[in-house]
Amino acid sequence: MSFKKKIRNWLYAAVYPGMITGAIRLITATLRIERVGIEPIDEYRRSNRRILFAFWHGRHFLMIPCLYAPNVSILTSTSRDGRLLADVLRNFGYDSIPGSSHKSPVRALLACVNRIREGQDVVFAVDGPTGPIHSVKPGAVFVAAKSGASIIPVVFSCKPCAVFNSWDKFMLPLPFGKAVLLGGTPIPPPEKSDSESIESIRRTLENTLNSLMAEADRRVGMIKDPV
Repeated sequence: MSFKKKIRNWLYAAVYPGMITGAIRLITATLRIERVGIEPIDEYRRSNRRILFAFWHGRHFLMIPCLYAPNVSILTSTSRDGRLLADVLRNFGYDSIPGSSHKSPVRALLACVNRIREGQDVVFAVDGPTGPIHSVKPGAVFVAAKSGASIIPVVFSCKPCAVFNSWDKFMLPLPFGKAVLLGGTPIPPPEKSDSESIESIRRTLENTLNSLMAEADRRVGMIKDPV
């Protein structure tokens, strides 16, 4: 292994996780966060009902500090960036579920099902890991069908922010801005796991997330109300 690669591996393992964790905590502490529609999450947790949180890949910044509770797992990639994210999530108290949508997608989904059956909630970027952007893939709905967990869509928006030129248009809040965390009505899992039932819930979830995202953008002033 070259010296350059050793340095890069050391940075990813020992330096970057702490830096990113600190940055998330620092930025979040400066934000004026409005929480809307979050009551069902508290209700489900009080009654010990399982949740599958669904969100868009590029809109996950506030999910990390704001959705934490004991026994919450997040599906992460097995790539180097995925392992870095898992280290950051561990700093916030989350468990991670390593999985690859390319090498072993079924194994990753079944691992999510097992975590839910063991009493954990699961967090899912439903258009990840590589898009297309804002298009729900069927995996999360499959997990809900097999585990019996209800799907709760969650989005966030903020202003001012930096939007990265990446496939997911990652949104990074700028300090001292206005942010909103917006939860949707829980979506019951499909009673059957056949393709037609899963596709029906998939479309519902996609439409709901896009509607919530537009509402969140409107609340922070990114989209102006029609005159």
